[in-house]
Amino acid sequence: MKHNLLKSIACIAMLLTTTIALAEDNSLARVENYSGVYVFTDCTPIASYEILGDVYFDKEGKQNAMVLPLYNASTGTMNTTAITYNETPQYTDIRDGLIAQAVMANRQVEGLLLTMTKEGEGRATLIKFKEGEEDKALARVKPHLGVFVFTDCTPVNTFSFVGKINKAGGMSSDYNDLRDRLIKKALKKYPSAQGIITRFVSGGYDSAEAIRF
Repeated sequence: MKHNLLKSIACIAMLLTTTIALAEDNSLARVENYSGVYVFTDCTPIASYEILGDVYFDKEGKQNAMVLPLYNASTGTMNTTAITYNETPQYTDIRDGLIAQAVMANRQVEGLLLTMTKEGEGRATLIKFKEGEEDKALARVKPHLGVFVFTDCTPVNTFSFVGKINKAGGMSSDYNDLRDRLIKKALKKYPSAQGIITRFVSGGYDSAEAIRF
């Protein structure tokens, strides 16, 4: 009986330690869900998953990629309205093209791990969460240049806005370059910034908001 009690106390202590550690982890975020699919850009899921395959998007084949109908996994319906895009696809265009290709390639897909390879190109790894995983939106973001970057996601921990960073450059399709330019502008203007929440807009100029936890 005493052994079981000590074991229970040890388990509770471990759980409390883990909970406190997570609460202090400023890298945690909740990702957005598009067309029934969780999108992970510059972040990784906390929940366990299995990989279903990969799809690709390139600027040369963007028209074929962008007009694919979107399958809504939550309702089981098809949205056959074509996605609009620019002559030079921006981050959101590439992201939406990858989502469209993914749901058409495998309707079991529940999440996408996005990788922007170079200007106008990207790759999405299709994932399906393992049985029993409930919090599929929880992710850990990757820091860049010493700053947490929240793209298509929101920080879990309480934060305050420090200021806004406007127009990192022209309407480029190079996500990695734009992200790093936003970080550098944020740190130059707001040296105390600990993270940025990016605001990528199709057909417009991209911006970000500097934050502190």
